[in-house]
Amino acid sequence: MKLPPEKVTFVYVVIVIAPIVAALLVWTRYVRGAIWLFFVSMLGSFVFGAYQHYILVSADHVEHLPNGSAAAQAAFISSAAGLTVLELASALYGGFCLSRLCRNR
Repeated sequence: MKLPPEKVTFVYVVIVIAPIVAALLVWTRYVRGAIWLFFVSMLGSFVFGAYQHYILVSADHVEHLPNGSAAAQAAFISSAAGLTVLELASALYGGFCLSRLCRNR
């Protein structure tokens, strides 16, 4: 399924570019900003992915997939679940890093 332009922009900016920028910034004097950027981008990724795959009824919803092979559908469902878990774990890690940063201040 093709995403509309505003969602494509969100995916590129929040899900792809922001974590890379955060990873680069963590090695500079902008550690606080890097951790915030990582946390917000991973939280945004989690919310976007969970909404797209589990809440919004569309061709990307795991329960409303278009016709296709059972193997392809299983792969999509598995990858959606894996991404959701990874994004949530990343957001939680970002939150943990923020709490450590605030505590050490």
